[in-house]
Amino acid sequence: MKILIRNSDSVVLYADDSMVLGSELTGEGWVDPNINTLNSTIENTNIPTGWAGGEWSYSGEVWTNIIPPEPPTFAQLETAIQSQLDTYAQSWGYNDIATACTYVGSTVPKFSNEGTALRNWRDSTWLSAETLVASIQAGTAQMPATINAALSLMPVEPTRPS
Repeated sequence: MKILIRNSDSVVLYADDSMVLGSELTGEGWVDPNINTLNSTIENTNIPTGWAGGEWSYSGEVWTNIIPPEPPTFAQLETAIQSQLDTYAQSWGYNDIATACTYVGSTVPKFSNEGTALRNWRDSTWLSAETLVASIQAGTAQMPATINAALSLMPVEPTRPS
C-alpha cells in the first residue's frame, strides 16, 4: 500500500495504491490540490492492524498511533465475548454455546463431555469478564485498548474431549 507522509512530522495523510505525487496529489479518480507536494513523500508499506480509527505517523518503517482509537465499551466487550463463545461452539458442530450447554448430562458420553467442557469454559469466561468489569468500575484496572486485548484476558478455549 502506498502512503503519503508529511515530512515535517511523519504524519500519514493518505493511503491509496493509486496515488501519484506530482504538482498535485492524484489518485485513481481523485485529486487533492491542498497537499504541499514539496513537503511530502510516498512510501510503500503494509498498513498496520487497527489502521482505521486513529491518526498515524510512519518513520523508519515504524508505525505510531498518535491518537489511538477509543477503548471498547462494556457493551462491545459483551458482544465480542458472546461471539467468541458461539463461534468456538460452532467449530465443534453446535449452533451456539447455549445449544452446546444443553448436552451436559446427555446419555451420549461424547455430547455430555463436550457440553460440559464448553459450559465450564463459558462459565469461567463470564466470571473473568465480570471480574474485569468490576475492576474497571472500581478504578483498579483500565479497559483494554482493543477488543482483542480484552479477549486475550479471558480463559483459553477448552480442548475438545476425545
